[in-house]
Amino acid sequence: MLEVRALKQATVVLRQAHEIRRGEPQAVIVLSMVGKAYRLTQDMKDAAQALQVP
Repeated sequence: MLEVRALKQATVVLRQAHEIRRGEPQAVIVLSMVGKAYRLTQDMKDAAQALQVP
């Protein structure tokens, strides 16, 4: 759950920066320490989709 909250907060901060800087900085979210069978992997993918993160 902490990882999902961190993703949400990072997304909020990044969107604020995009508004102020008109699109900059660009960012990439990298899921580390995950595997296909891990529940956290699916949770993070679902959270990213809900936050409209490509």
